[in-house]
Amino acid sequence: MDGEQVARAAKEMTAQHGDFVSIQRQAFVRAQYGIVTTFLFLSLLLYLYEDVAGVNYVVLASRVFDIGKESSLPSWFSSFNLLLSAGFLLAIFARSRTNSEDGSRYWLFLGLIFLALSIDEVASIHERASGLRIVLGPIFPKETALSRILVNNHWVIYGAMFSFVVFVVFIPFLRKLPRRTAGRFLFAGAVFVSGALGFEFLGSWMRYEEISQPGDLIYNLRRIFEEGGELYGVVIFNCALFDVLVGQDRALTLRIGSGAPRSKGRCG
Repeated sequence: MDGEQVARAAKEMTAQHGDFVSIQRQAFVRAQYGIVTTFLFLSLLLYLYEDVAGVNYVVLASRVFDIGKESSLPSWFSSFNLLLSAGFLLAIFARSRTNSEDGSRYWLFLGLIFLALSIDEVASIHERASGLRIVLGPIFPKETALSRILVNNHWVIYGAMFSFVVFVVFIPFLRKLPRRTAGRFLFAGAVFVSGALGFEFLGSWMRYEEISQPGDLIYNLRRIFEEGGELYGVVIFNCALFDVLVGQDRALTLRIGSGAPRSKGRCG
């Protein structure tokens, strides 16, 4: 999907009628996948060009599209999409609580987690997690192979621990959801974690074994899988949340100015 198609999908996604804006499901899905795919494709072109031509003015000017840079457009979109996840989750929580549905607190907890992830995406708080070694040092001594590989990315260890704890805590919640919804949530989480932790660990291992270093083409291609996993994981999750919100409807209707999203679907 090229830039023109992405723009067309964004236009089709919303249709205003009086005091309401209707977001069509098909257009929402197309926009989500289209934007991420475009960013990944532009980053691939940038990395290939940089490998051939070296660092020049074209490369420096194109860094704004570099999916591996924290201050790039893909990074800001990632933060926005995580914030959108939080908004969807909190909207579902509000409706679930209003309907006195069992397990509504899980939606709230998930919403707060994704709000924190959105903030972290732009603030890079996880990059400063190496200080946790002071507390968890006895669990992961410095002389272990794992610690040597992750010498600059100890947050991967804590991220894996956090992901496991969240998964265990939310098992009862997943069991209460329809099987298809739970499966989509699990698949989205697996894609996200494989990128955020799996390919991040691969990059640390590649540096440790001196297979590749930051700036090399192979390392940059690995970065596309890393960031792509995170971005696509959130896209899959948002599309699943969209369906939870709209239920049997094909569009999400929002009241302009005030009010929660209008939808007739169940919370899961």
